[in-house]
Amino acid sequence: AYMLEHLDGDENKLYFSRIREFSGTRKMKVLDIGCGPGMFSMVLGKDGHDVTAIDYSDGMIAKARQNCAEAGVPANIIKMDAQNLKFEDGTFDLIVSRKVVWNLPDPVRAYKEWLRVLKDDGKMILFDGNYFLRMYDDEYKANAEKQFSERKAEFEKMKKEAEVGTAYNQGGDPAVLNSIAEGLPLSRERRPQWDVGVLTELGAKSVRVDIDTFFETERDGETVSLPNTFILTVSKQL
Repeated sequence: AYMLEHLDGDENKLYFSRIREFSGTRKMKVLDIGCGPGMFSMVLGKDGHDVTAIDYSDGMIAKARQNCAEAGVPANIIKMDAQNLKFEDGTFDLIVSRKVVWNLPDPVRAYKEWLRVLKDDGKMILFDGNYFLRMYDDEYKANAEKQFSERKAEFEKMKKEAEVGTAYNQGGDPAVLNSIAEGLPLSRERRPQWDVGVLTELGAKSVRVDIDTFFETERDGETVSLPNTFILTVSKQL
């Protein structure tokens, strides 16, 4: 039950509204890339779709299988590299992916593969963000520092109250995350601008962008809006 309750957040509502806008009432062949513990696979399976889910982590595959079984949802869950898909061309009506692309060593290859396995009248609906752009981009860095200083007192209070190494670190070790992110190509790119350019070059005919969260900053006396998280809805044909 926790897993499905966890899906009620605002970012997921917008994401699912995009999916349901496309799917309507028909049954689709869906590929969930980087499925993690299988949240989307469960919801899409409950909606009656034929779901295939992939992840590269053995632990996540096991968790997703367990969650789908407990929810009574049939899903084909396979260990596979998101950048080298073992599917025929034009297999899926819908490809979904959440917070996966930023983490890939070769996102261009991944997008090429995803478009390959998508049917001509299919759609990719992707949720992602500029999670580590602050490491290389001055405007994003300044915003991250501002956010951190505003929350520092809150962090310190949480740290004192939490048992050392449990609640405070449940998101993973920040130093480890930073060192991984430092070497990833998308930690250096402003998105979704980068994605729109790459997907267009790879032959996508429509790339719709919904900005989910953003921040404002001053540039040459003007206020500019910079995206943090976003949803891409991608079609191979108009």
